[in-house]
Amino acid sequence: MLTYQDDQAVPKLAKPTWFYILEAAEEFKGKPFTVPQIIDKVRERAPRSKPYTIRCNIYGLTPNHYSRKTIHPLRNMPLSNTLETGNFKHWKKQV
Repeated sequence: MLTYQDDQAVPKLAKPTWFYILEAAEEFKGKPFTVPQIIDKVRERAPRSKPYTIRCNIYGLTPNHYSRKTIHPLRNMPLSNTLETGNFKHWKKQV
């Protein structure tokens, strides 16, 4: 029987979820994408990741998402919400 302390009970991902999201967003090469599209791409690479976790990370990575007040922003906020359609678009900070 597996317990919470058992390593097999809670499998760990090789990378953090936000990293898988960034990799998936880069595949769209600047084209808008939806949350379900990103969830599918992330689950191809990390099948153990939960859709709810991926969704929350996407919202946390988006500086202009309306739920940003309740979800702590992650890393350098590399996603941007497009206004009219509700889709997301990958962007890189200008250096």
